[in-house]
Amino acid sequence: MSGRNRVPKPADRTIAFLIIHFPVCCWEQMGTTCLIWALKHRYLEIAKNLIKCEDCDISFTENEFCGNWNALQYACCYGYEEIVDLLLKQKTRISLNHKDVNGRTALDIAKKRGHEKIVELLLLALADPNSKDRWGGTPLQDALSGGHISTAYLLKAKGAEVPESFGAGAVCEAAGKG
Repeated sequence: MSGRNRVPKPADRTIAFLIIHFPVCCWEQMGTTCLIWALKHRYLEIAKNLIKCEDCDISFTENEFCGNWNALQYACCYGYEEIVDLLLKQKTRISLNHKDVNGRTALDIAKKRGHEKIVELLLLALADPNSKDRWGGTPLQDALSGGHISTAYLLKAKGAEVPESFGAGAVCEAAGKG
């Protein structure tokens, strides 16, 4: 059977519909992409197919008004472990340490939400455990102050440094949370 006569799968039809009816320039004017839209609206099967599609720009970042997030940051925020894994397998197409308008990376977002498995995946992909946000906070500080002790141990094991400015405040706060 030739490629022309092949009946497209539902996911293929969905991607074709999005690309035909919403060209890339249209998405960029709205400040987003098909992939980010699918992630925000929890259309995970569509997102998976878009990630595998070479025509889909998975490294696109939303405009500053939208926070300057990329697809990896949204997947980390919502705890979409399978999506994060798929994105990380596209190493040449994704920016692992991209920072949003507040200087937060995907690692910062995942640890803040307590998604320990995603934090582990990001660290295995060589995410920077010592990145600082615009307030000077590090993933280790935020994990401790958020009460995510096991995530803090994981970050420390993967090279997170304890900053000199760390202080006892974050340790006491973490101890109070468990």
